[in-house]
Amino acid sequence: MPDTAPHPQPETDAADQAVRTLHARVLEDMVMGGAEVVQALRQRLLRLARDPGDVEDKIDKVSVALDRSERSLRRAVAMGEKLRDGTLVREMEERGQRRAAAAERAAKIAKARNTVANAAFDIIHTAERPEGDYDRLHDDTEDWIETTGDDAFFERPIGEMLALLCKDLRLPLDLTEFGASDWAQAEMIARTPTSPYIRFRHRDATGPCTVFWGCEDDDEADAPSEPACALGAAKPP
Repeated sequence: MPDTAPHPQPETDAADQAVRTLHARVLEDMVMGGAEVVQALRQRLLRLARDPGDVEDKIDKVSVALDRSERSLRRAVAMGEKLRDGTLVREMEERGQRRAAAAERAAKIAKARNTVANAAFDIIHTAERPEGDYDRLHDDTEDWIETTGDDAFFERPIGEMLALLCKDLRLPLDLTEFGASDWAQAEMIARTPTSPYIRFRHRDATGPCTVFWGCEDDDEADAPSEPACALGAAKPP
């Protein structure tokens, strides 16, 4: 027979209900208190209006206080309505989701910038250069990273961003040097269309040249390699 016995609600539901009840009480207190303040200010304004003396300054001050109190009361009433029909909870959840998505996006962008920069610095220091070139290329790399928009680092794969940086700075990109990294492996497995690792082979394997920019045999570099071969040829971490 099917289990028809009522199941206890999760503790989180009870906690949420307790919070909602607390919020409802707070809003009720705000509405009741705000209504009393508004009523008192209105009565005060009427008394001042009947005063034959020079009370214009007092009337102005009470009018400002009354306007602010009425606006606060309207906000509290509107919030109470949203709490009762569930709109407030949904809005809070949506705000939380947007904040989480924004934080996730920012973290991904920061990680991508850092990964591309570190890879570029590795490339800079793998070749013999005049002493001044190291500092110049470091500065150029940092400028490139900083001036490239967030959307590019969020939407494009690491391999593509590294290739674009190397192309702009005229640095040779040997894909083999990063083939064992987590991000390169992921792009090989996913066959990310715009990643240079979609056509990657280890330098000891037969197939296209592994240098994406600065390759002496550029005509051969356009031929895509099979993902299984590329993954198997890459050095393990």
